Amino acid sequence: MDYSALGNAFKLEEALKNIHELDLTVIPSALKQMAQCRVFIPLSMFTTQSLQLIHNNIGDLYTKKKTGLSAGKYILNSDCFLTEDTLTEQSFFQANRNWRKLLSDVADPEVMKGWNCHHELLINDTNFSSSFVAWRAHDKSLRTSFFNAPFILDIDRRTYIKGFDREWMASEVSSF
Repeated sequence: MDYSALGNAFKLEEALKNIHELDLTVIPSALKQMAQCRVFIPLSMFTTQSLQLIHNNIGDLYTKKKTGLSAGKYILNSDCFLTEDTLTEQSFFQANRNWRKLLSDVADPEVMKGWNCHHELLINDTNFSSSFVAWRAHDKSLRTSFFNAPFILDIDRRTYIKGFDREWMASEVSSF
């Protein structure tokens, strides 16, 4: 094929509309699309390394979804990224911050309040390091439920507390 006959791929009028921004902390549209389609997004897709892969479109990152609101659409393949169980405390907080950035772009401000309270509870827990596995599992459980049926997260509700207690007990049992 003679590509010179096609003309310029990057035209001045198009380039003038765009400003170059090198900000890898901006949540990629592909993740926003997954949220709009209510496809669960593992927290590991919000690490700096994962965001770089998505921004730079490195590898075969997309798959065709067959069910739900995203049926027939190409979305990011979460299997191409590390699992949430591999997150360290540092990467967990980094990814959690980016998850809340995504949520602030696609959710109602009232919905965001509960997630911000949840985050405050995480960072203010003096025993966070010793309870990290339980917090990580509890957070994943909350996000999984949220993608299935969005809700207002209330950290004072008994279900929230019981959820953490269940994950804490499971982590304690598995450590023996």
